[in-house]
Amino acid sequence: MRAPLPVMETGTQEEFFMARWLPVAVLAFALGGCAARGYDRGQVAQTLKEKLVRDSPATPKELEVTDAAILLALETKPQVAPPFRLGIHLDPTAGFTPEEKDRIIAWGDKLKAEGIVSDFFLVPESILPGRDWDSGYYSPANLRRVRLGAARLQADVVLDVRVQFIDDDYPNFWSIFYPTIAGCWLAPGSHKDTLFVMSAGVWDVRNEYIYAWLESEGVATTVRPVVFRSDLLTHPPARKEALDFFETEFFRRLRNLKAR
Repeated sequence: MRAPLPVMETGTQEEFFMARWLPVAVLAFALGGCAARGYDRGQVAQTLKEKLVRDSPATPKELEVTDAAILLALETKPQVAPPFRLGIHLDPTAGFTPEEKDRIIAWGDKLKAEGIVSDFFLVPESILPGRDWDSGYYSPANLRRVRLGAARLQADVVLDVRVQFIDDDYPNFWSIFYPTIAGCWLAPGSHKDTLFVMSAGVWDVRNEYIYAWLESEGVATTVRPVVFRSDLLTHPPARKEALDFFETEFFRRLRNLKAR
């Protein structure tokens, strides 16, 4: 009679199961992460629109669009002509670095030399009236507080800059080596994409006439081992790309104002 097969101990059975199926599970995870990824620019635009609606005041009168409101917008006229006093209000949530602020302030010298502005300065968040957090940053109410802050500094026109970051992190095929521990340090299995979006209006402080609207984007991508993945690898280059385009477009729009 054949001798019965030895019964494996519980610990041995668990180890056998892990050794057999863990690589399969990791591979399935990695291949799933390797599916088509990255930015859908249309989806990003939709996300921004949804944010605008979500942050807008809930007051029906402000959300309602009437023929009278359209007529009022058509009848609104610019109150000043170049050269004018231009204030810059930067999104307080964007974390602009001192170097970025110095770069923006330096635009004033070029604009003064071209006779577009007579003065150019930042409008700090600290001189704006208290924010109604229920109304949202993108709301008409918040634009009015920006205009009031600019008026306190005797600005004729204010550039209100708003910013949004969008990050996307996902694994690629090389992430199957992460369970080896050493793979976390050596295998380039982690993608990180960053989209930096800047939008801004050039507003008349007196009556909210809009002289120009600007938008720019900056995208940066990095592929690194998971332990070396960092915002510092994608955020600064994405910000720089967006700011480079924004600067070019900003000067073009203001020069067009002078040429009118």
